[in-house]
Amino acid sequence: GGSPTTAATGGYMGVEITTVTPDLRSQYGLVPTSGAVVLSVTSGSPASRAGLAAGDVIVAIDGQKISTADQVTQITKSHHPGDVITVTYARGSAQRTTSLTLGTAPS
Repeated sequence: GGSPTTAATGGYMGVEITTVTPDLRSQYGLVPTSGAVVLSVTSGSPASRAGLAAGDVIVAIDGQKISTADQVTQITKSHHPGDVITVTYARGSAQRTTSLTLGTAPS
């Protein structure tokens, strides 16, 4: 048995992320001092369609500053599949903004 999981609720981006640390900054040559580093992007996922790639650093969503990977997870969980969020991310020294339509997590 077991209770149904609630992990799949909310919107799905399709990224594996981790919080920026000094080690990661030197390893990847990251510019932002805080944010959520994209470690991998699931092919065909909403994040992939929005243009996010491994090595990008998410620094804001809908204008809300992102300091940790947990914040990104909380924001996406508070939305629903089909919602559009504005993701601001750093790629190298350039800062970009993209609209991302959240999807449903694959079962």
